[in-house]
Amino acid sequence: MNLPKKEIALLLVIVLFASFWRFYNYENRWTLHQDQARDAVIGLYAIEIRQLPLLGPPSSAGDFSFGPLYYWIIIVFIVVLPFINGPWIGFTLLSLFSVIIFFCIGKHIGGLSFATVLGLISAFASASIFYSPDMLNPMLLAFFVPLSFLAMTLSLKSEKLAYPIILGFGVAANINFHLQGLGLILLLILALIFKKSQKIKTGLGIILGFLIAFGPLIYFDLKNNGIWIKGIFEYLIVGQNKFNLSYSWINDLKDFWPNLWGEVITNIPISGYFFVGLFILAFTLTFRSKEFSKSFWVIFLTFLSYIVILRYYKGPRLPVYLILQYPFIIFLVSWSLWRMWAINKVLGILLLLSILSFSAYSNLKIINTSSQTPSIFALKQEIEKIKKGDKQVYSYRGSYGVSLPLYYLWLKEKKISSEGDKIGICEYSIERDTNSFDYIINCPANENLILSLGKYKVFDLNNQNNLGALDYLTSEKIYSWINKSKE
Repeated sequence: MNLPKKEIALLLVIVLFASFWRFYNYENRWTLHQDQARDAVIGLYAIEIRQLPLLGPPSSAGDFSFGPLYYWIIIVFIVVLPFINGPWIGFTLLSLFSVIIFFCIGKHIGGLSFATVLGLISAFASASIFYSPDMLNPMLLAFFVPLSFLAMTLSLKSEKLAYPIILGFGVAANINFHLQGLGLILLLILALIFKKSQKIKTGLGIILGFLIAFGPLIYFDLKNNGIWIKGIFEYLIVGQNKFNLSYSWINDLKDFWPNLWGEVITNIPISGYFFVGLFILAFTLTFRSKEFSKSFWVIFLTFLSYIVILRYYKGPRLPVYLILQYPFIIFLVSWSLWRMWAINKVLGILLLLSILSFSAYSNLKIINTSSQTPSIFALKQEIEKIKKGDKQVYSYRGSYGVSLPLYYLWLKEKKISSEGDKIGICEYSIERDTNSFDYIINCPANENLILSLGKYKVFDLNNQNNLGALDYLTSEKIYSWINKSKE
């Protein structure tokens, strides 16, 4: 897409806003916790053994794993950005690139005015800012769903085969990253329905792109008697029932969806009622004039299908399980503002500036809030004052949230060795045993304790013989966790 110089300048301003919100105070915001450290270690080990994983991270909801594209992307970022938080920066850059994609979507659907609104809303959306320094497989949905929207829009307007291939790949990649993406299959079906000509060519392109993204999983299943697809079907048909959670149409429409709209745009749940009301008003006014684009209908109808899917889904609605909805909400809120802009330019601009102001207010809190990462680095620094050489890391019960991040940091610095000091890492907590109703303290008494920093306890295990109760961390063992669904 060739943009005039003024439009390029406008896009650069939007990108600067987006960059500020995503990268300010980054050293204290990037999220180094259990899963992130595990996946970074897997990426490093895959490079070491020169082997691409054929499965992704195991699901916490069922006995299956996600697709391997997530790990492949981490591996690319480790190579391209070879510093300690390189993969995290790569994920943040994808969040930034999604703003450019949204701008392009708006340009193709409604010209510069829609591109401006959609670009700014996506640049300021509070949920996007909150998750931008994180590195988990669902975070990739925030980039690949907009990419699918753009590919769908271009497929409807152009006869080029590349666009439906990208569309098929994008949707399949989203399913690879997380099962939230399954509902996007409707996006493919609707794109074919709304395509006026060359439906067969478009359909074949979509299938080709889909197969490219699913190639590694197809290969894996052919070698393992279809164990991956069996695990998926088992979870969808039976596995999700174990949660026994029930939802209702009344609560969903009255509370859940409006609150989610507010959380995504401004991080103020109650503001979602305004956004939903604004959308209904804009939709009604536009319906009278019949000024809907095909792309709008494809995106809107797919979003409606997710309202039904989530109503009947019986599993938990954790925040990371809803990230796929963010691009839909960003698009629909932006579309509402753009339609009001078309009706009354002054009103549209005032509404846009007001929303951006509320988002900015919330974002200032987000970007000045630290993650666990500074605490992990402080603990690492204190340990290294006592134990200066290479390390062997042992994890106590329930302490992966600190032991895995430390292991990753030392591994990245090449300070993990089978000849190193044996370090026991424990995150102090008190749990209630549901069987005996006794309280369980997961950290041992102060014998061999060499460091206590808040809830973190560090033990010298060099003279300990019986370490069988502890988990000895190695890259090979962590890499083997990928195969959880095969066991």
